[in-house]
Amino acid sequence: SVFGAQKGMQKRAMSFQDFAKENALALNIGIAIAASVTCVAIGFIVRSKHQDRLEGEIQDSSNEETDEESKYPGGKMSIYFGSQTGTAEGFAKDLAAEGKNFGFNTKVIDLEDFEADQVTESKLSIFIMATYGEGEPTDNATEFVNFLKQDAAFSPSNAYAVFGLGNRQYEQFNQTSKTVDKVLEKRG
Repeated sequence: SVFGAQKGMQKRAMSFQDFAKENALALNIGIAIAASVTCVAIGFIVRSKHQDRLEGEIQDSSNEETDEESKYPGGKMSIYFGSQTGTAEGFAKDLAAEGKNFGFNTKVIDLEDFEADQVTESKLSIFIMATYGEGEPTDNATEFVNFLKQDAAFSPSNAYAVFGLGNRQYEQFNQTSKTVDKVLEKRG
């Protein structure tokens, strides 16, 4: 019957909506877990190196650590984000909070405000990139991506990581983060 067919279609539509909601939540949780695990791993490495240095060093009054070095043994970590809807910015802020817990002096920077010399000041630079439209960078990251593609002299002098946010259903899934990683890998 027509009524039975409509009921069946409604059930399938509701099932699909529930499935989509569950997968979106799972994706967001997965990304948050990956970011936290990365911070934890980096924190363990930094703490281990810092502890080894403290145990092995003879304290020399002329080489005392500054307040910032003792407060942030991990050094400076810059977290850049390219976001259209605010998701990447939210992850950047969460990652910064986790980084502080593990001894990093963190700073969250909108890629719209990117300055090349900031990258060289940080011990670790993290780029959280969303892809918009058909594989393009977000509005606030367009100038940064163009800069990377054009300025062959720019090279990160520190460790970096690139996290991509996107939807697997798009043909150009995570294209912006892939582009940024490819360019940075060639240069550094």
